[in-house]
Amino acid sequence: MSSTGHRLREALLWSVEIVVLLVAFALLHLARNLHFHTQPPSPQWSRHLTAGLGSMNTPPGADTMLDESLFLGWAADQGTGYARVTPLGQIELTGTVPPLTPEAKVRSVSLARIPLTKEEAVDLFWIETLRTPTLVGAGLDGAGGVVWGPRPVLDGVRSYALARSRGPGAPPPRLVVGRDDEIRVYQLPAGAPPAPAGPALRWPELYYVDGQVDRSGQLHLVVTGKNETGSVTLSYLTQGADGAWGEPVTVAQFRVSDRQTLRCPRLGLDLERAHVFYSLEDTRPVTGKAVMYYLSFPLEAPAPAQPQKLALFTDLLGAPSETVNDACPSPGQADSLELAVTSIVGRTRLRRYQEVVTLRFEGGAAGPPAAACCTRGASLSPILAPTPDGSDQYLAWLDTAGFRNYRVTVASTSEAFSRQLNRMTARDWLGAFLDTLVNLGLALPLTFVACFWLTVPFVVVGAGHFFALGWAERRPWPLALFAIGLHVLGKGYYVHRSFYGSPLTTVAMPVWMKSGPVVYLIPLALAAVAGFNLWRYSRLHPPRSPIGAYGRFAAVDTALTLVLYSPFILT
Repeated sequence: MSSTGHRLREALLWSVEIVVLLVAFALLHLARNLHFHTQPPSPQWSRHLTAGLGSMNTPPGADTMLDESLFLGWAADQGTGYARVTPLGQIELTGTVPPLTPEAKVRSVSLARIPLTKEEAVDLFWIETLRTPTLVGAGLDGAGGVVWGPRPVLDGVRSYALARSRGPGAPPPRLVVGRDDEIRVYQLPAGAPPAPAGPALRWPELYYVDGQVDRSGQLHLVVTGKNETGSVTLSYLTQGADGAWGEPVTVAQFRVSDRQTLRCPRLGLDLERAHVFYSLEDTRPVTGKAVMYYLSFPLEAPAPAQPQKLALFTDLLGAPSETVNDACPSPGQADSLELAVTSIVGRTRLRRYQEVVTLRFEGGAAGPPAAACCTRGASLSPILAPTPDGSDQYLAWLDTAGFRNYRVTVASTSEAFSRQLNRMTARDWLGAFLDTLVNLGLALPLTFVACFWLTVPFVVVGAGHFFALGWAERRPWPLALFAIGLHVLGKGYYVHRSFYGSPLTTVAMPVWMKSGPVVYLIPLALAAVAGFNLWRYSRLHPPRSPIGAYGRFAAVDTALTLVLYSPFILT
């Protein structure tokens, strides 16, 4: 070949490589930004809509407007992002409110609808962290225009909550702010910054505060006190419409060990009872799990209550939840209380799935759960926002979308929202195709794992064939069987050291079969299938070398193992 033809061939190869790389980058970009969702995991909830992209895994803020649209706020790169989602599942407006201090990081965004005389507005609050945590607020009109702020509300803030009510003619929300040693409550006047409501309440060793406003306008609070020894006190108290504080009641006391983390207690109300939810998370890296507890006591006679475990079992994955976290009760007071939580389900020991689950509390007891989403990544910090008449619910949460990126995701129980979102479009089909490509790409590393149990047997048969060529051709079976034995031992050891169990053993089998000798016999069963295939084939085509005999066995056995143990194919 001439030098010119050689250069043309090299240029063509380089062009092909560049095109392949560009296509690969384009597919990765699409897979990251084209958020594909399968059919909803439960008929109660719609498919999901991505409303924006956040930069921190702190809960978004959400509230519904009188036209049943949803207003959202979240921590973004350049400040506080917001969006309005219509009842038909369309994003109506988006924008960002800049932080008070450009260098500060925004976290813990909350949002509440503020009724005006002729229109509606929302108040956004967030914590900026630079030197000290500072609570900052801003008011927006229904079109996203800034009415007031951003301006600081209070510095040195440890915790805050937007206590809201619900229903027609609901009382206005209130802003509750907790510092190290006091609690302050603010009214939220229409189109103006917060105004103090009553005197501050001294509260030493305050850790967390949460609140709700009932139908009469009374503020209900649960206050968490936590000292350095790990002793935690949950107290319940009220503040009347005149700003006067009621007498606090200790409803629970417990200790948190050095290996546990207390996840922020939350308060929910129905017509007769108050419910307090909290979780204790074990921080050990391997065995760490979180267990959620709840207290329930009458509103008329609050008293210490026995904590109950919140155990979840959804039909979607057919396994009990290993971790329950991120409790978010529905705001205000209603006939029954809706609760949203995140739950981690170990479908296999290698692969765990995360759900956002909703359930209803009636009479102090939890009803059956309904899964709103199920992902292989992390779905974090759900928040419920009922429509003004309470007939439907919006649910917002965060989905991981790469390093320090979180999709602000929305689902709804509304029939109109579901009808619009549940339709499959060309975008969905493209997303499904890219999702399949990504899953197959994630499964490819498992094929390299097979080298760990294939290398030694192939070296043995290769060396035997090379050093004993005549004998190996006359009698291929002894060396082939020896290599098959090494293969079975090596694969069985590596699989159960690294993968523990397959999806088939951990999902399809009954509970009594998920441990013990049955699980350890799975690799032997696969080897038996491959051996039977080799025996049937050798009756028609006797092997001429140990490499051919072992190669056929290894190909069948390894293919079955990869399919059975790959969590990306069967789960």
